[in-house]
Amino acid sequence: MKKILMLFLLVVAGALCTPQTHASGSYSGRPPQPPVSMDADKYNLGKQIFAGKAKLADTPGASAAEQTARLTELQGKLPKSAQKEARLPELGGKLSADQLKALEHFLEIRYKVK
Repeated sequence: MKKILMLFLLVVAGALCTPQTHASGSYSGRPPQPPVSMDADKYNLGKQIFAGKAKLADTPGASAAEQTARLTELQGKLPKSAQKEARLPELGGKLSADQLKALEHFLEIRYKVK
């Protein structure tokens, strides 16, 4: 019995003294951070436009017919659940070129729409 107890204590002491190894690599103290998007402002503007919270001004250079066609195309590519809440064709002629690009950027990241 003493031999088993001594053997057990030696195994436990040996395990405590040896460095730990990990099968899948070393463990870092904190989880990895997601990559920072360089277009965060563009994404947030697109998100606000999609939600109807952005201030839109009629721009004289914007072609309402071209924008409406593009926005109708984007509306059709959205998932069914997002199509119910989005009214993209109504924004035709109300977006500047930068706002339209921001909206397309948001839809590409959020809904994988190109």
